Amino acid sequence: MKFKYSDLGVILLASSFILASVCLVTVDQMLHLPDWAQLCPGDSLSEFSTRVQAFSVALVIVLALLCVIVIANFLINRKKISEPDQACVKSRREITRDLEKKYSLFHLLMDSSPDLIFYKDIAGTYLGCNRAFEEFVNMTEKDIIGKTDWDLFSQEEAESFRENDQQMLTQGEARHNEEWISYEDGRRLLLDTLKTPFFDETENVIGLLGISRDITERKNAERELKRAAAIKSEFTSMVSHELRTPLAVVIEAIKIVADGSCGELNPEQVEYLSVAERNVDRLGRLINDVLDVQKLESGMMEFDLKEHDINELIISAMEPMRSIARRKGLTLVSQLDPDMPRIKFDSDKIIQVVTNLLNNSIKFTESGCITVTTEKGSNYLKVSISDTGPGIKKEDMSKLFGKFEQIFKEEGKRPEGTGLGLAICREIINRHSGTIWAKSEFGKGSVFSFVLPVVERRGKGA
Repeated sequence: MKFKYSDLGVILLASSFILASVCLVTVDQMLHLPDWAQLCPGDSLSEFSTRVQAFSVALVIVLALLCVIVIANFLINRKKISEPDQACVKSRREITRDLEKKYSLFHLLMDSSPDLIFYKDIAGTYLGCNRAFEEFVNMTEKDIIGKTDWDLFSQEEAESFRENDQQMLTQGEARHNEEWISYEDGRRLLLDTLKTPFFDETENVIGLLGISRDITERKNAERELKRAAAIKSEFTSMVSHELRTPLAVVIEAIKIVADGSCGELNPEQVEYLSVAERNVDRLGRLINDVLDVQKLESGMMEFDLKEHDINELIISAMEPMRSIARRKGLTLVSQLDPDMPRIKFDSDKIIQVVTNLLNNSIKFTESGCITVTTEKGSNYLKVSISDTGPGIKKEDMSKLFGKFEQIFKEEGKRPEGTGLGLAICREIINRHSGTIWAKSEFGKGSVFSFVLPVVERRGKGA
């Protein structure tokens, strides 16, 4: 029990009155005793009585003053002490209210999430969860707290969950897992679960936080897309291969008839055969392009990477294109850097890229020249093909390397080709760890460039 100054004051004041009363009563009784009167003459007894009474009054006054001083001191000290105490109590109440508000907001945010949110201690005991997790296990948070995975799920699932928990806690960093959940009615759900540790003030792991999302439908959709892509790829490959054989027969037959082996041809027949040959060649290119795209997408196209001279490859790719350019009145020009190192690439694939870019430039350029340049960088080789054609509109630039995308040279006039050439070029350069791009200003020609990485002697790509 705590002793107070007010209690001391009351005790002192009461004691003074009691002592004074006892003294007065004692003196009064002594004055009435016959023996006391004989011992003390009248004047002496009266004087003694007066002194006792004065002493009692003085004692009461002194004790009363002392009591007043004690009480006053108590009141002053109480005022000084009570103000900090009240401020401290007020501060504690505000902190408590803030904590309650933050805790309420935390739970509100967790309950607003459609994902399953839960947290456990390092022993695997649940410490809390959100409403979505409550609905998932069909239990309230109050009932879930204190339980483990073995209380909520099957033996096999609980062991799998605990193993994932242990791996994450051992690593001490966040970890993704795909976890299957089975129901008694035969349904199965696939959860994408992110588990991350949480720490105390001394950076010791004290538990884990888990966030799970149902990805069953997404996984099924991905599986169907893969299946559809596989069917499409297989169908495309089959059709393309099946078309190649009869197409080769048609091409050979046209050539035999066109060279006069089956008899003399008149000019009209020659013209018809020429048209047929051009269209059969176009169909052959289309089949080859489709097959190339299918192989690139499926990863089945093989690359034979060997050291080559890029300048020699450019020269060999330009030779068969000169006659085509000459028929349109165009000039092919090369500006090749003589100080080009030999690097590893698939020569057939890079020739295919250069030929495709040259063919595009020739097709879209009506006059002027086409220039091929090579340039050595600090860590790459750059090849550029520029032309004096009509250029490309700004809104068409994003279409250049898309599949089956074609840029219309004239309004309403569709250009020849499959729309796959630049897409194939991009994939081939990407497989060489390079980059391809285009620059153009409408009405001022275009420049297509690609870079190939240099391989250092240490065997690392620069």
